[in-house]
Amino acid sequence: MSSKRGNCRNCYPIFNQILFVVSYNHMMNEPMYADWKHVDPSKEAADLYIMNHSRKGEIVITQDIGLASTLLLKGVHVLTPKGTLFEEKDIYNALDFRYLKQRQENKEFMEKIQNH
Repeated sequence: MSSKRGNCRNCYPIFNQILFVVSYNHMMNEPMYADWKHVDPSKEAADLYIMNHSRKGEIVITQDIGLASTLLLKGVHVLTPKGTLFEEKDIYNALDFRYLKQRQENKEFMEKIQNH
């Protein structure tokens, strides 16, 4: 099977276009098999680009639960890098778990600071 720029070599039979959104800090010299959109290296630039340019029915692959929850509300299909489908009925539990995990990490960090 031949591959063309703008098409993932292994995904070509399924998808007609693959777009990677990355910051300028993650540029490749010769990106292959897909189109690449480079955005500013600020913390949320890639997420904002994805949120503003994704459309209902498209597929986005991300490990960012916050981004996934926003995209689900737009009707975008969201997968984890391992292939697990995010679903609206489960996303709230995932967001709650993320929040509790961050609180625990912050608490542990503050305890380390106070003990030194």
